[in-house]
Formats: sequence, structure tokens, C-alpha cells
Amino acid sequence: AYAGNAASNWVYANNGERTANTAAQTATWGGLCTSGHEQSPINVVTSAAVRTSMPVITTHFDTIASYVKNTGHGFQLFETSPLASQHRDNNGVSEVDMIGGSDKGYSIIGGSKYNFYQVHWHTPSENTIDGHYFPLEA
Repeated sequence: AYAGNAASNWVYANNGERTANTAAQTATWGGLCTSGHEQSPINVVTSAAVRTSMPVITTHFDTIASYVKNTGHGFQLFETSPLASQHRDNNGVSEVDMIGGSDKGYSIIGGSKYNFYQVHWHTPSENTIDGHYFPLEA
């Protein structure tokens, strides 16, 4: 398991900003999301976990995401919308064309369709399992 303490570093920036800060966190989330105690990062205590059945998940991807951003805490695959064919980077200069402008894909979870918009991975993990951080978390 990862030995570092990452929890104190998880403050997010607004779109277009290059660094995270507390003001961006407050403006973005506000209310209990800023001061509450039941949001990410969380510690999953496996001895307190409750087993349950999960719905079937099927995933369908029609394109390959070609824009990757390093956030300093991990990396993200972006596009401007589920059907957009281009993404403009944070400083508004370059554009990355997506393959054919087709949709990025979707998942069916328990019979409901969810369009893919963005995926990101944290390194090290934002959350912990039984108090342990891990090198990567999706």
C-alpha cells in the first residue's frame, strides 16, 4: 500500500485554472461539501462493509479518447461533451480532434443508459481502504 498522506491535498480547481485552491473548492461545491465530514476522501472499513447484489454493467465504447490532462494528483481523459468532436485545452489555444466526432461511448447499469463524459485516476489514491492509501485509484 502507498505510505503517503494524500488526504490533505485534495482540493480541486475550477475549469481553466492551473492550480487547486481553497477558494475554488468553496466556489465549486459550497455548503456541506466544503465543511461536512461525509464526503471524499473516505476510508472504507472492510469489516463494516455490507454485502449486496450489484446490477449488471455493460460498457460500449465507439471512440478512443485522445486528450489527457495531468492534474498534479492524477490524470484525466476529457472531451467537451458526450458528442463533441473537439476539446479546447485550459489556455484555449490548441484543439484535439476526437476520432470521427462519434460519441465516446456509454454504460448500461441496471437497465439505465449513462453516457461517458470523463474519467480520471488519482495517484496516489484519494480514498483509503482500512486506512491504507494505494498507488492509483479510478
